[in-house]
Amino acid sequence: MTSILANSIQLCLDRYPISDYELNALDIMNTVFFSIFLFEMLLKLIALGPILYLKDKFNVFDCVIIVLSIVDISLK
Repeated sequence: MTSILANSIQLCLDRYPISDYELNALDIMNTVFFSIFLFEMLLKLIALGPILYLKDKFNVFDCVIIVLSIVDISLK
């Protein structure tokens, strides 16, 4: 919950115009939060197995967000 709240605050800090330093800091924070959420997803996937993991709609939502984040990061 703390990571979700901190990530939400970090997302609210994005604005225009923004300095290169602030943009770089936000990109680094975004990568850190992505890594935390990816690690959480992988742990739950290993612990529950794919079938039990995908039975929970919140896990499916998390998985979709992580996949979209992977696409976003790979397109940069």
